[in-house]
Amino acid sequence: MKVYGLPVWGILVGGFVYWFLGFIFYGVLFTDIWMKAEGVSLAEAEAAASAPGGALWMVGGFIISLAITKGVAFGLKWRGWPNLPGALGTAFILWAFFAVTMLGYDLVYVPRHDWAGFFVDIAYNYLGMSAAAVIITMMR
Repeated sequence: MKVYGLPVWGILVGGFVYWFLGFIFYGVLFTDIWMKAEGVSLAEAEAAASAPGGALWMVGGFIISLAITKGVAFGLKWRGWPNLPGALGTAFILWAFFAVTMLGYDLVYVPRHDWAGFFVDIAYNYLGMSAAAVIITMMR
């Protein structure tokens, strides 16, 4: 099924994988680094998650992952639906010129200037955008 020439199932699966990678990165592998970078304690994070409506923030994260994945799909479509190496190249270009630069604002303007958190964020987005590009390419 396609909408505006974009593979809907590829975007949904790619968005889910992107979002799940976020759980792996921030919830399992790099929790301490990320929480330090954001200035959040474990107690604060747990309180926010268990507060009324706390789970809705996770839904918001999924919607953001879908939006980024849809952007990757548009990039692939505009490049004429390249093969897998071309799709990964497209993801790299989108990552380098959009994700890295947008995430760089926190590094520059937040007084902590936390390089470790910045590297976790850009690594997550690189893997997420690359995975989305591969999934969309394979499912189109």
